Amino acid sequence: MAMVNIMKGEHTVKVSRQSYETMFKQNGYVIVDETKQNIDDIIEDEQIEEDDSVDTIPISEMNKEQLAEYATKHNIDTSKAKNVREARQIIQKAIQQSKM
Repeated sequence: MAMVNIMKGEHTVKVSRQSYETMFKQNGYVIVDETKQNIDDIIEDEQIEEDDSVDTIPISEMNKEQLAEYATKHNIDTSKAKNVREARQIIQKAIQQSKM
C-alpha cells in the first residue's frame, strides 16, 4: 500500500494513497512533495487565506485565538468567559443581538 504525506494548513499526516483520494482530497488536503518549494507555496497560500478567514470560519469551529481575534475585531467583550465554549456562547449571543 502506497503511503503519502498530506497537509492542510499546518496539519500534516501520513495516509494511504487510497484514503487521500477518497476522504482527504475533498476536504482540502494536498500531497506534500519532498521539496521545500511545495511546502513554502502551501504555507504562503494559507497565510493569504488567513487574512480574512476569521470572518469566514463558523464560530463553532474557531479555536481560542480565532475567537479572540473575532471578538476584538467586532468589539465583543469575552473577558468573563472561563473557556472556549463560553467565549463561543458570548460571541454567538452578541451576533444574535446585533441582528435584532
